[in-house]
Amino acid sequence: MSNQKGSALLMVLLMMALILSVAVLSNEYWQQTMIRSHSISWQTQMKWTLLGNEKILKNTLEKQQKIAADSGLLLLDGVQIRYETRDLGGCFNLNSLIKNVQSGKNSSSGQTESQKERVEKPDQKGSDVVDEGEIAEPESAFQNEKGDAVSLAAGKEQPLADEGQVDREAGRYPSAVFAQLLVNVTGMSDESAKNITQAIERRLNPVNGISEGKEKGDSASQQRGTGAEAAAHVPMLDSSELRTVEGIDQKSWQQLRDWVCALPESALLVNINALRPDQGAMLAALFVNSLSVSEANRLISTRPAQGWQDSAALMAAAESKSNVWTSAIKKTLVQESHYFSLSQWVLEEEGEYSLRSLFREENNQLHIIQRRYGVSESY
Repeated sequence: MSNQKGSALLMVLLMMALILSVAVLSNEYWQQTMIRSHSISWQTQMKWTLLGNEKILKNTLEKQQKIAADSGLLLLDGVQIRYETRDLGGCFNLNSLIKNVQSGKNSSSGQTESQKERVEKPDQKGSDVVDEGEIAEPESAFQNEKGDAVSLAAGKEQPLADEGQVDREAGRYPSAVFAQLLVNVTGMSDESAKNITQAIERRLNPVNGISEGKEKGDSASQQRGTGAEAAAHVPMLDSSELRTVEGIDQKSWQQLRDWVCALPESALLVNINALRPDQGAMLAALFVNSLSVSEANRLISTRPAQGWQDSAALMAAAESKSNVWTSAIKKTLVQESHYFSLSQWVLEEEGEYSLRSLFREENNQLHIIQRRYGVSESY
C-alpha cells in the first residue's frame, strides 16, 4: 500500500513539474512576443516619423536657390531626428565605368530588369531598397551620358551614341579618372590602381554572364548567366559594393568612401562648384596627370564667390599642359548638381532606426528615386 502511495505522489510531482515547465515556457514566449511587438511598433512609428521629416526637408531644400551639404537636429512628434544632406555632384560615379550601354526606350517604370530584381529584394545588410509604390519615379532610373533611357539587358551591346566624342578620343576617360583618383586618395601605385579599375570594369561589364568574383568553372554561375542576363550590365546600387572588389581592403575603403558614389546613370558628371577646398584630389584626377593635387586645392580655394560659370573658365585658370582628354574633361565638368542624398537617424532607448533617401533634381523639383531603411552605407 505504501508503494502505491509513493508512486501516486511521484506521478503528481511529475505532472506538477510538467505544468510548471509549460507555464514558464509560455510566460517566456509571451514576453518575447510582447518585446517583438513593441519593437515592430516602435520601428513602424519611426519609419513614418522619418518619412514625414523627409517631406519637410525635401520642401525646404526645394526652396533653396542652391542645395548645400548640411547637418543638424530636428524635433518632430517628440522624436529627436539627426539628419545630414550630401551633394553627390562632387563624387565619382562608379557606374560611369559601365561600357557600351545600348540606348533605347525602356519600360514605363524606367527600370531595367536586373534593377527591378534587385529593388524587390531586401538588402543583405538589413536595409530595404525603396518600395516602388512609395516614390514618384522619374522618366528613367538608369541613363546614359545624354540622359536617354537605356536598356542594360539587351542581347547585343552597342556603343553610346556620343561615345566617340568622349571615350574613343583617348580610350576610357572614366577609367583613367578613377585610377588617378585611387592614386591621389590612397597613395597606391599606378599598377595597383589600374588593376583595381579593371576589376571593377569586369564586374560591371560581365562577359558571357561571368563577372568579377564568379569562377568560370562554377556551373551554377554559368547557368545563372544564360540568355539575356548573360549580356546584361550590372550597375552598382550602393558604393559599398566596392568593398568586394579584389584589391580594396578596409583601409582603402575608409579612404575612398567619401569620394565615390553609385548613381542610377552611366554618366560621369562632376559639379566643379560643389567641390570643397579639401577635394583637390578629385579635381586633379579629372585632369589625369596634368594637374597636381596641391594646384587643384589652390584652384578650389580661389574659386570665384559665385562659382565658375563654365568649364572653360576653370580650364583657363588651371593652365594645364596639353591633355589628350580635353574634350572629355569639358563634358565632365558641370556647374550644377542633380543628385543629393539625405540621411536621417533616430537614437533612443528602444533602439536605432535610420532612413537614407536619394533625390534627383529636375526643373527645380526633387524626386525621390530610392530609399533605404535600416543600417546602410551612404550612396
